[in-house]
Amino acid sequence: MKYLMLSSVAIVVLNYNNPQATIECLDSLCHLDYPVFQPIVVDNGSADRSCDTIKDWCQNKSIRLVELNIQEAESSKAEPSAPVSKNTLILIQSGANLGYAGGNNIGIRYALERQFPYLWILNNDTKVEPGALIALFAQAESDPRIGLTGATLVYETRPDQIQSAGGG
Repeated sequence: MKYLMLSSVAIVVLNYNNPQATIECLDSLCHLDYPVFQPIVVDNGSADRSCDTIKDWCQNKSIRLVELNIQEAESSKAEPSAPVSKNTLILIQSGANLGYAGGNNIGIRYALERQFPYLWILNNDTKVEPGALIALFAQAESDPRIGLTGATLVYETRPDQIQSAGGG
């Protein structure tokens, strides 16, 4: 693979009453080979202490936490005081269950307002391979006509069986 100038990627993960799955997803992000990404968790109005569990995970992993409510996240003045870092978690609390699209849109708007050139939306029950993001980025950069890339998904209990490839 030719040398690529890497761009920062916002990774949006939606949580709703399932902090353990979200934490397992975040744990897998900690092992990505890609060096410049910003994890953003949007809590979609969980009623099960999800945010406290995620905050505890951050503390145990020595990950800096930036907590925002929906108004702060949607304000252009709500800039984290640190540069993009996989060692910082942006946690946005929506305050209500806005559904899958509504919750993800909060994270997407946050990322777009901060001009992230790339965005990766993950379901919270996703565990990513270390080379996944670099492969997606390389594919996206290989042709200026590419506007969207997708990963091959396999079943966790049957990793030799494809669940979905590029949405198909």
